[in-house]
Amino acid sequence: MGMLHKTRSRYIRCIKPNSQKQPLLMEHKPVIEQLRCAGVVAGITITRSVFPNSLDNALVLARFAGMWDSSSRKSRRSGMSLEEQRAEDCRALMKAALSSRQHHRADGEVVDAFVVGKTKTYFRAGALEWLERNRVKDLDIHAVAIQKAARGWLARNTGDSHRQQREKEEQEALRRKEQEQREARLKRERARKERRKGELFELQRRMSQLRNHMDESDRATKSKVEELRGIARQGRLANHDLHDAIRELNVGQEVKEADTIRELQRTRLVENKKLIEYLKKENKKYLKEHQKVKILHDAIQGNNDMLHDSNSALGEDFEDLNEYTGVVFEKQEELSIILERAKRENKKLKKKVLKAQDVYMSQAETRLQYQKSLAHILEMIQDRCTNDGMVEDVIVLGLECEGETKSQMAKLEKETEPNLMMSDVSFDASSGSFTY
Repeated sequence: MGMLHKTRSRYIRCIKPNSQKQPLLMEHKPVIEQLRCAGVVAGITITRSVFPNSLDNALVLARFAGMWDSSSRKSRRSGMSLEEQRAEDCRALMKAALSSRQHHRADGEVVDAFVVGKTKTYFRAGALEWLERNRVKDLDIHAVAIQKAARGWLARNTGDSHRQQREKEEQEALRRKEQEQREARLKRERARKERRKGELFELQRRMSQLRNHMDESDRATKSKVEELRGIARQGRLANHDLHDAIRELNVGQEVKEADTIRELQRTRLVENKKLIEYLKKENKKYLKEHQKVKILHDAIQGNNDMLHDSNSALGEDFEDLNEYTGVVFEKQEELSIILERAKRENKKLKKKVLKAQDVYMSQAETRLQYQKSLAHILEMIQDRCTNDGMVEDVIVLGLECEGETKSQMAKLEKETEPNLMMSDVSFDASSGSFTY
């Protein structure tokens, strides 16, 4: 017996579902007789007459946390296990939520509409239905608060359709302005390139003219030099002729003739000297002009090389700028497409969420009405029917219906709140928050 007291015993009642010993076959009457003989029906009847509904403590904390009264919160005591903490939180939560369902006995004792166990919370008749109904009202209050914040945010950040249209037009105008600036920049680059080409062409033309002028100057200088050389040769020949004529003159000629010849010779020599000086000056002048033209030619050649290098650099920069502009435009188009796709997906998800919320609320209302109707029917049968066998049959049938409903409810809860039923949930009474 000491060993048995140390264990946590469980009593299992074996029920034979059918007399043919076949799987998936249920004979209701023999099963009900076995349950009646084992006292299960009577135990369930007694249990339902006091606490017909029960939920896990974790599920109670999750579903009815919005009904918590901040004035009745209790601080969690240290040294408690997770189950004890949940039980304390459930007890404080239900105390606040079901305070209006309390009633007093004749001896003045206060009777609550619930009892909290180690892992489950048990509710008296009508208490769970009342909690579900008021939970929906509290959800409406929270939904209104969320909608108020969301609509305020939308009004502050997005505005009405006119504001959205205006923002869209401003964005389009900004995009057009950027496009125009980009085109103007490209146009300026092309104009600059054309201007550089024109300047290069003008410099080449001037260089060609200077070359032609230099060639003509060289030819004119050479021709004048040759002409002066011919005149000088003629002057030398004339001088020799004069000397020869003087030597041939007789000593006895008259002095007058000799003076005349000498004067003529002197005159010719002076003219030849003047002509030689003039040719020297012209030669120096043409040499200076040739030197200036050569210096100008070298400067133009340097400018030409500089312009050629600048033209090559500008051509490369223009190609790089054009390529970068194309890449930026493609990226902008891709981002616009991604933004539109994200907006469409957001609208679809919003519609799905609203639809799922409507379905869940309608199913919750249906379950609530079903539980209320079933509880009312069972109470009427227990109060008015005198046939115990019929009462037990109806109770068994009600239990079967409730079992199917609970299985469907558990399936729905599993679909809508998969993490809630599979994870450890604890409620912090001091801060009013959950820990998963």
